[in-house]
Amino acid sequence: MKWFILSLFLVIAHTLSAQKDFMFRHLTVHDGLTDNEVKCILKDNNGFLWCATNKGINRYDGYNVKQYHNTSNNLSLELAIERMIIDADGNIWIDRYGHYFIYDQTKDQFIDAQPLLNKYQLNHNSEKQNIIIDDNKNIWSYNGKDIKFHDFEKQKTQTITQIPNDIRFFFPKGQTLFYIDSKNTLHIQDIHSPKSNTSINLSQTFNKGKHLEYKLYVDNSYDIWIYCTNAEGLWLLSKNQYNQWIPTTIGHTSYLTNNKVISICEDNNHKIWIGLEYDGISIYDKKNKSHTHISETESDYSLGSNKVWCFFNDDENTMWVGTMRNGISYYNKDFFAFKKTSMPFIHDIGCHIEDDENNLWTGTDGGGIFKQSPDGTLTAFNKENNKSFSNKIVCFYKDSKDKIWVGTYLEGFGYLENNRFQQYPFSSQFKKEPINNSIWGIAEDNCGNIWLGNLKCGLHVLNTQTGHFETYNKTNSNLSDEHVMGLVFDGNKSIYMATCKGLNVIDTETRIINTITSNKKKTQFITDSVQNNIYIDSRKLIWIGGREGITILDMKCDSIYYLNKQDRLKGSLVRGITEDKNQNMWVVTTEGITNVKVSVLNQNGHFSFSCHPYSKDDGLQTSDFVQNSIYTLKNGTIIIGGNGGYYSINPSYTYTSKPSRVVFTTLKVFNDVITPDSVYNNNIILTNNIETTQQFTLKNNQNSFKLEFSTMEYVKTHNIRFSYRLKEINNVWTSLNSNQVSFNNMVPGTYTLEVRATNSDGIWQIPTAIQFTIQPPLWMNNWAIAFYGLSLLLIITYILYRNDRKHKRRLMYKEKEIEAQKQHEIDEMKLNFFTNLSHDFRTPLSLIIAPLEEVLKTNISKEVNNTLNIVYKNSLSLLNLVNQILDFRKIEIQEIKLQLENGDYILFIGDIIRNFSVYMEKNHLCLTFDKQIDNLYIAFDKDKIHKIIMNLLSNAIKYGGTPGKISVKIWTEDNKVYTSVADNGPGIQGQDKQKIFDPFYQIPNKNSVYGSGIGLHIVKQLVSIQHGEIFVENNIPQGSKFVFFIPLIKPVVETNCTNNLPIVDDEENQAINPEEKNSILIVEDYQDLREFLAESLRKEYKIYTAVDGLHALSIIQKETIDMIITDVMMPNMDGIELCKKIKSNIKVSHIPIIMLTAKNDIEYITKGFTEGADDYIQKPFNLDVLKLRINRIFKWKRECYKKFALEDIPTSDITSSSLDETFINKAIKIVEENMDNSQFSVEELSNSIGMSRSNLYNKTVSITGKTPSEFIRILRLKKSIKYLEQTQMTIAEVAFKVGFNSPKIFAHYFKEEYKMTPTDYRKQRISNTADSNQ
Repeated sequence: MKWFILSLFLVIAHTLSAQKDFMFRHLTVHDGLTDNEVKCILKDNNGFLWCATNKGINRYDGYNVKQYHNTSNNLSLELAIERMIIDADGNIWIDRYGHYFIYDQTKDQFIDAQPLLNKYQLNHNSEKQNIIIDDNKNIWSYNGKDIKFHDFEKQKTQTITQIPNDIRFFFPKGQTLFYIDSKNTLHIQDIHSPKSNTSINLSQTFNKGKHLEYKLYVDNSYDIWIYCTNAEGLWLLSKNQYNQWIPTTIGHTSYLTNNKVISICEDNNHKIWIGLEYDGISIYDKKNKSHTHISETESDYSLGSNKVWCFFNDDENTMWVGTMRNGISYYNKDFFAFKKTSMPFIHDIGCHIEDDENNLWTGTDGGGIFKQSPDGTLTAFNKENNKSFSNKIVCFYKDSKDKIWVGTYLEGFGYLENNRFQQYPFSSQFKKEPINNSIWGIAEDNCGNIWLGNLKCGLHVLNTQTGHFETYNKTNSNLSDEHVMGLVFDGNKSIYMATCKGLNVIDTETRIINTITSNKKKTQFITDSVQNNIYIDSRKLIWIGGREGITILDMKCDSIYYLNKQDRLKGSLVRGITEDKNQNMWVVTTEGITNVKVSVLNQNGHFSFSCHPYSKDDGLQTSDFVQNSIYTLKNGTIIIGGNGGYYSINPSYTYTSKPSRVVFTTLKVFNDVITPDSVYNNNIILTNNIETTQQFTLKNNQNSFKLEFSTMEYVKTHNIRFSYRLKEINNVWTSLNSNQVSFNNMVPGTYTLEVRATNSDGIWQIPTAIQFTIQPPLWMNNWAIAFYGLSLLLIITYILYRNDRKHKRRLMYKEKEIEAQKQHEIDEMKLNFFTNLSHDFRTPLSLIIAPLEEVLKTNISKEVNNTLNIVYKNSLSLLNLVNQILDFRKIEIQEIKLQLENGDYILFIGDIIRNFSVYMEKNHLCLTFDKQIDNLYIAFDKDKIHKIIMNLLSNAIKYGGTPGKISVKIWTEDNKVYTSVADNGPGIQGQDKQKIFDPFYQIPNKNSVYGSGIGLHIVKQLVSIQHGEIFVENNIPQGSKFVFFIPLIKPVVETNCTNNLPIVDDEENQAINPEEKNSILIVEDYQDLREFLAESLRKEYKIYTAVDGLHALSIIQKETIDMIITDVMMPNMDGIELCKKIKSNIKVSHIPIIMLTAKNDIEYITKGFTEGADDYIQKPFNLDVLKLRINRIFKWKRECYKKFALEDIPTSDITSSSLDETFINKAIKIVEENMDNSQFSVEELSNSIGMSRSNLYNKTVSITGKTPSEFIRILRLKKSIKYLEQTQMTIAEVAFKVGFNSPKIFAHYFKEEYKMTPTDYRKQRISNTADSNQ
């Protein structure tokens, strides 16, 4: 019974195969049609498809349907249109109850046809008439009286006479007019020879009643098809060899004789399409005299309805069929490239193979194997009929002996033998384990070995001659993964395997497995590691299918190519690969099928690949194909297994793509469709139809819009792609996902939009352009811009006028400013001159004051002493003036900084006043000091306060009365310290009080010596620097009182910038033995001062002199220098830089430095100490003070020598620089590390420190007063004292412990250094400890 059903299915399938060749697409109300009953169809010259339904007229562009419900004069088009025609000029005519309208493309509406009837000299539209278009698209008009004919080629209209007045139907064809009168007589008349009229009585010819209403259709062979509107049947009249019209047999099948014929049409292949009232379509092939019947089925691709109203065959040979119930069904043989062959099962087809007898073997997933013979006979091989060991077939392979091998899911593999598929037996080498028995690929090598890819267990090889079976897995080989998804033999000696972890290759001779991850040059890599398929084509290219597309490996050129969705590959997960006879590749994925066309790119042998995808729109009813489902038959046909059947395609099939011309079809503004002359927001956007519009304008509030377009492609619509660009913005083309482009919030301006499309082969065509303008808002239109421009011009003119006046004023001010600047520069030059001069005064003053002080100490006559005192006094006055000029200069350039020090403010002021007391007594002046409290300990700038008080007291003395009275008062108020200095002089007038603190201002006073005029200015600035204020007021009863205050600041933590050397009293200035003179280097650029210092110090010290820092460095490198006295300001290298160089050189960093300079600012003093100076003395200097400072430093060094020898003190206490401290610490550490080494020498110490022996000698003597050998010995002796105090070691043990060769030598040096033997020292120590314990 089962096989009977199978046979019956094959018969039915063969019967219906012709109908399945016709697969229709549909256009219904779901796509936008007004109604599903379509009465007439036509296609215009622009490619739009038109159809009329009972609810209006529709226009279709391949994407969207546009509806027309009324004419321009508002007549309804519903239930009124029976026919639509198009003439040679492209005019579309519609028949509305015998009156005609034409389509006005410019305004996109239907208008009265009368103007065109007049133009063509046809019948008037006021009379009911019938207009027909012949095959040359000329117009025929019949109004019941005349037939008028307009020839478009000749531009001529003629009237056909001698015709009856009762014509029921007429049909022009070429130069012949066919018509039927009321007596059912068919007339055939040559329009150029009216007398040649042939008449045929149809009632008699067909032996039918006279009540029948006949219609006719004349095909391109001039055969006449006769049918009735009120009866069933179809007849054909043809000319015989005698030129007579006779009925011809057309095979009156039941569906023709029992159905009323509604419409007839001939296609481009000269097949006659006959539309039946209730039974679909009959297609008559006149050549073969055969019928093909097409009717409605449940298939999505069948005829939409069995009741056919009309046909229209276009220039692409697409047959458009209007039906009564389901819109339009349209067919083109190129719609679907794939043809499906259904099979009598519902299982998925997974693999195919063709044997030598052209039998096609098909493996299914669950239904076993089917063999289809060339005559169509189908034979099943399955478990049920015992012809197969498995029903789940994965792959086939035909070996070199034409033996068919089969791989299965979970049931191992087998082969065809004796018309039955035998299972290869399981063994210890091929164990029967369900999870390990899935064979996914089979291949054969040159030795006839069968190689099998296992889904779980790696790679198997079967020697078909010996039966030996071997397995390769990750344990016994280099196989990267045991999931072998496919394998292929390259024809030489390599088997390539696609696995879930990359590409593997095995040498069939050596059996060595390697993994391929890149090309040989390592410049390209296989990125898709999970691989499903592998195929080697005729070019020896290796195609690898994975989860991310295709990887192509060219071993010859060492190149790798990649194909994925971006290259138009249909899908990513590859299921199968094959090659056709044209050497092009076919790839099946889970999303469809892709034809990859391969071509040679250049002479180097590189390739290019072009993808042509296929999907459901190409006839594939499914896209989810299974593994190994694609195969190439011997005849070249490509077949792909699907569900319940397989798809086939002839790879040589080509579709000639027509050029794609983009036509703009719809303009939408904010989603509202814009029609010609329609008012949108009080604006007419389009005056013509968008299809004929080259430019349109939108207001600024209409700047979001959408344009739709089409290429009028109806066959391969799914292959069309669009892109666009705005030329004014970007020349780059932007891809679109649909047939529309949207713009949002476009800025005002004019743009050119270009849209282009591909043809069905994916080739880009010439773009179509349209220009649009976004108007600016009212405040940015031309009038507004003109107004703005005029306003701007006026503003600019006014601004230029104002700027001109301002420029003139600026020039005037500039001239004044330049003059003032010049005057300021002159003043600055003067000030700089006097400042530099003042600096230069200090050094000569040093040579005046210092020698004077030395002379005044000697015993000279009273007269000479008085004279020298006058000189000395005026020298000090001159020094004071110099200091004032320098202070004034510092204030002007803001160099003076606040330097707070802790001190007793009242005591400090009192000391200054006491210094004036001698002068006061001598000049009979009274000076009083009034203080609120006895002590005031605060933080203040002593230097600046000293200068302030000195200036104010000097002013008070200068301008005081006779006898003079001066009072100084100090008090605190509101967290401020107030100080006043008052005199009893003439006082200061009101106008002078405002200027008294200005620089260079002086109050004339004939009784006083004129000053510089900068003293009080300096005072004010010094008070301001301390955040205080000063003012002058009248002193009661007479004179002036200067009052200033500074903030009361609590004492701060002091930072001592001076050295930590011990202060040396005058008594410490002791003479030094000339044989032990220390050497001093004097660095001074001023020759007289340099010689004076050298001469003054030569008795006590060995003197070297240098003119600048560079000269000093050269002397230091040659001589042993114990101290340096240097000026700060010198050419070539100043004193600060010299100090920095010395203190950063380990060889000389121990040399103490005294700065002796005219630079007396705290900033310079601080900088000198920062760079390592040991002391700082200001010019002019007191020679005794200088000598005391020198002796103090040398005395400190001698004390350091003693401390180092006798005490265990920190190295920072005997060094004056960080370098020296580091040096001594390092030397001590080295000696201590070698303490018990009696052979440790000075040479080893110098090597360890990294210093020459002579430099080491100078260094240790200068810092410690010891030679290197004495330095080592002292450290040994100091260490021995610790051992003697803290341990019970014997004297001998201590001696050896600290590195002495014998206890005798140790005792000798110990006594020499500490004035007692080690034994005595220990006893004394014990005795002292005992006394302290008591």
